[in-house]
Order: sequence, then structure tokens, then C-alpha cells
Amino acid sequence: MFKTTYTKEEADELLRWMDTQPKGEMDLGDGIFIKDIAFFINQMRSIVQNRHSNPAFAGQIEILCRLKQAYEEKEKHE
Repeated sequence: MFKTTYTKEEADELLRWMDTQPKGEMDLGDGIFIKDIAFFINQMRSIVQNRHSNPAFAGQIEILCRLKQAYEEKEKHE
């Protein structure tokens, strides 16, 4: 379910995952392909830190949450 805002705790969890420096590329489906995960995460960091409670940025943070979930699933199977 799509969320319109994220809590400080949810943002902190994403930031901790971002600090693990995931790399590579990932197809999230729905026409979303992230060619350079490290670059994407670098670009998203300030949005997660400063705009997690702003509904205007919920879409970008949702994509990052989907990336985190897909990346963690991929790591489980490797």
C-alpha cells in the first residue's frame, strides 16, 4: 500500500540500509530500472533525511523502499 508520509524511524531505517552501500543494478518492474544503485542512493539521501514527512516526496521514497526490499531478497538467494 502506498504511503504518503514516512516517520523519522522509517527514514532512519532506510538511511542505515543506505549506509551499507549496496551496488549494482535492479529492475523493480513497472518500468523502473535502476542502472546504478549507488548513484541512486546518493541522490536520494537528502530526500530521506529531510523530506520523509512531505507527501510530495513519497513516490521517490516508495521507490527506494521497493529497491531495499528487492535488494534484500536478491541477497538472500545468492
